[in-house]
Amino acid sequence: MEWRCRRFEWETEQIDSLKQELDETQLELEGEYGWQWMADETLTYIVKLAYNKLINVVVGEEKGLHEVFCKIKVLPSTHLLAWQVLKNRVATKDKLAHQVVILDNLSWVMCGKVEESVSYLFLTCEVTSVVWNL
Repeated sequence: MEWRCRRFEWETEQIDSLKQELDETQLELEGEYGWQWMADETLTYIVKLAYNKLINVVVGEEKGLHEVFCKIKVLPSTHLLAWQVLKNRVATKDKLAHQVVILDNLSWVMCGKVEESVSYLFLTCEVTSVVWNL
């Protein structure tokens, strides 16, 4: 199997785990095979049920936060930034370094004390806390 780009270590581990599971699986040559949806007692796949299962897994306890968050009346750009912060999707230096973008210094330029990350920028930095407390 050939990949179009380099994989992360955790992806390689998942692939190796899947290969091992497939190697250990034995199929019976006789009998009939079919699919069963094990997430519901009816064993029938329904898109809405699958969506709800995924929402519970992905969003979990954030679902209530999501519903409240969508009702807040702010500028779309503010809403987008807040959502990116909540989902840890801001392109900070620590994330860029993790994606193999070469950076000379991972410290935040405003203080130079700590590696730039979403939690540091928006929660614990002394410089930005002045802005958030206005």
